[in-house]
Amino acid sequence: MLLSQCNAAHFGLCPKYCAAALLPFASNIEDVRVGSLADIASVAQNEIRFVTAVYSGRKPMTMPRLLGVTIAAGLIAGIASARAQDASSTYAVSYIEVAPSSARAAAISVLRALSKASRKEAGNSGFEVLQRIGRPQQFAILEVWSDAKAQANHAAAAGAQLRDKLKPYLAAPIDERLHSGFAVGQSKASNAGSVYVLTHVDLIGAKKDEGLAAIKQLSIDSAQDAGILRYDVLQQSSRPNHLTLVEVWRGKVTLEKHEVAAHTRKFRDVLLPMSGSLYDQRLYQMIN
Repeated sequence: MLLSQCNAAHFGLCPKYCAAALLPFASNIEDVRVGSLADIASVAQNEIRFVTAVYSGRKPMTMPRLLGVTIAAGLIAGIASARAQDASSTYAVSYIEVAPSSARAAAISVLRALSKASRKEAGNSGFEVLQRIGRPQQFAILEVWSDAKAQANHAAAAGAQLRDKLKPYLAAPIDERLHSGFAVGQSKASNAGSVYVLTHVDLIGAKKDEGLAAIKQLSIDSAQDAGILRYDVLQQSSRPNHLTLVEVWRGKVTLEKHEVAAHTRKFRDVLLPMSGSLYDQRLYQMIN
């Protein structure tokens, strides 16, 4: 959780004062953003130890620190709640290919209507329709649902209607893959110039755990890159050695800088002997 996301109204304080109060241990809070529930417990324990030390007379308590501890307790509770929700979320990534040129406009119209309707469905917290850059007859849909039941309800109703309406225009069957969130971070708002990158990673079974660790480290490192708006790692439900990397960049320039960054090159070197297939990376833009 970032300091800018502090719910100041909840505490009856202005955001700037909340941020100032949290500065003494802001690095710990930032670590929790990409960590696990174990990280949350660690931060909480550290703060409890500090308060205990204060009351035992070993350290002076300053007002900013006292306020910071109070706010941290609320933030940490919020992070724990968010992590619990992420654990139950279901993600769907669908790949769609229609006939070139003539079917494209009709398909886009159907996909736009589906996106608008799906965002209003119970349990939906994200529904994005993307068009591939350089191959405009290819599309992708990114969905986020509160749980498997909400996704299944959508698939049985709106999802079935989508297939019926798109059938006359399809060049191949719709390829839908369900995922869980392996490493889902914070996201920033995208815009018309944003570039979406969907990468399919196939790990050799014997190297799965080692590969997952490398991918998680990449997501942590990439979250610090200039121009990154989102970096999520999704794990396929039916094949846990198959993953989808979902990246959103401010533009092509920032993406290209990321691709030649030291941590990205290191990851690609480490991944190669663990890969079961080609590193399938595709660039998209969002359909408004």
